[in-house]
Amino acid sequence: MFLEYVKVLADNASEVFSKMSDMVAMRANFTQDSKESDTFPLAIVIEYRHREEPLQGHIILGFAQEEMALALANAVGKKLGLAPLEQLDEVALDILGEFLNTVVGRTISSWDGLGLPVTFDPPSSLQQTTVQTPEGFKTESYAVTLNMPLTKFVFRVDFSYSAVPEQTWGRVLVVDDSKMICHVVSDALRVVGLEVGVAHNGRDAVKKFVEFRPQVTIMDLVMPEMGGFDAMMEIRGLDPTAKFIVMTSSSRRDEIMAAKTLGVAEYLVKPVEDERLAATVKKVLAQATD
Repeated sequence: MFLEYVKVLADNASEVFSKMSDMVAMRANFTQDSKESDTFPLAIVIEYRHREEPLQGHIILGFAQEEMALALANAVGKKLGLAPLEQLDEVALDILGEFLNTVVGRTISSWDGLGLPVTFDPPSSLQQTTVQTPEGFKTESYAVTLNMPLTKFVFRVDFSYSAVPEQTWGRVLVVDDSKMICHVVSDALRVVGLEVGVAHNGRDAVKKFVEFRPQVTIMDLVMPEMGGFDAMMEIRGLDPTAKFIVMTSSSRRDEIMAAKTLGVAEYLVKPVEDERLAATVKKVLAQATD
């Protein structure tokens, strides 16, 4: 979806490095990064945002070791006539910030011509920087590698765009003790226009049910404090018409029979593909509105 913009970044990174140092980059390549988060021991970070649409992200020059950052700062500093730097001090960080600022400035000028108008903030240097997907957003991330004769430098760029449509057509409560599962399932449901609430154990699910009034509740079974079966029984006492989808890691016969006794609409075994999950929720929502 954003490959042409990543290629622009890769080309500009290579060109700027060649102009700001006495070295020539052998090549710059890029790949999509499937990790939802990444941590850099040291990074120079620039945040950007679309001028009109719900799109934002970071362009990050990340280093696995301080020696790599110092090598880049010295390569650029040499062209400026500066004495060799022996440590990663304020001068070195300023050089790295200016390098990334130049790369990003040229990059977003090209993006604007391609129909992606963004503004960006000044660079900041951070240690142990973790890149994470903003809540309610989908993110595509890419790694851009600038290869040198003896080393390489890595940029990361992410594009986070709103996964929430302007209008929603149903409310779903997702209950799972895994924050990762809740995040993935919530994103998949928001993309198709559903309003989503989250709880991480059965006790919280009962409380959230009263507050959120979901039309469908997706319930894990094994959770701390209160399991899924107990939570469903308590919710049934509050609302006998409540609709449930069980989504759990096992398919034990006794659990399936217990779910049927409780009138559970669907029983899904993890992992569940987004398309199947959305279709199942749509089916149960239709039953809830009949």
